[in-house]
Amino acid sequence: MIAKRAILINQTITGPSTVNGDSLDVMHFHLVSVAFNIAAGGTLTGTCKLQWSNDNVNWVDIPSATATLSTTNPLMINVSDVGTAFIRPVITSTAGTSTITAIAIAKGI
Repeated sequence: MIAKRAILINQTITGPSTVNGDSLDVMHFHLVSVAFNIAAGGTLTGTCKLQWSNDNVNWVDIPSATATLSTTNPLMINVSDVGTAFIRPVITSTAGTSTITAIAIAKGI
């Protein structure tokens, strides 16, 4: 089994705004899990989602890979049968301020 771990977002976000995280090359992986952690005391509201791309330029939302931001940590989004080259997280905040970290783990055979 092969695995890859990367921090894709690690910053303070103030809403309203949209933040695109760094991309992760997942070409040879079958499963990707992304954990979204909001720092204690954070007040950010909004959504987090995952997008995929075959060229690291044009991005499309992954169906069923969107969740509501919560101070309950961590918030996890899992994608199986990854059939793309790149994945990235996107945070869309509506209000508040928080430091958010998005950590991805990709697994393959």
